[in-house]
Amino acid sequence: MKIAVVANDSRGGIQPYVALALGLQQAGHEVRAVAPADLVRMFGDAGLLMAPLSGSVEEFVRTSSASAQGGMLAGMRLAAREMKPRIDAWTRETLAACDGVDVMTGGIGGMVVGLSVAEKLGKPFIPTHLQPVDAPSGDYPGPLVSGLPRGPGGVGWRLSHRLSAMALRMPFQAAMTSARTDVLGLSGRPTAADGQPVL
Repeated sequence: MKIAVVANDSRGGIQPYVALALGLQQAGHEVRAVAPADLVRMFGDAGLLMAPLSGSVEEFVRTSSASAQGGMLAGMRLAAREMKPRIDAWTRETLAACDGVDVMTGGIGGMVVGLSVAEKLGKPFIPTHLQPVDAPSGDYPGPLVSGLPRGPGGVGWRLSHRLSAMALRMPFQAAMTSARTDVLGLSGRPTAADGQPVL
């Protein structure tokens, strides 16, 4: 099977996907990593096929951090200004890089462009997260709102998972929706992960 691992994040959010890609390759799959140009070499150093995305995530993180020193609003304005062109470009590049794959996978960062690209290509997207996201449970709290009480039947904890997922996607939502419409010509919400297992 041909699998694309899409990892758009900082180093700590990409490095674990190198291990996933190696495991998939060792299981007999042809794996292609799609990641920012400044970090994709981690996959290449491990002997995996790579497709670099333009720009530097590390530079964006440094610039955002410096801008945030001027206040949270300054950091948010910079992120909003920079996000749309970056996600538009990454959507185009991911579409080209994933042509011919059978399935796509990635976490929150990879889903920003991967979900809609998978849908455009007619391929499934299997979410693979580093935290318990997209798998609501009444047995433990969501990663970002762990202080929410459990409630009867674990309802509070189930809600905490939904709130965590929403909070993780919120910074990217406007740019994702824009790229989905403007770059891929799609409408509605992404459906490529519907009915897929979550790892």
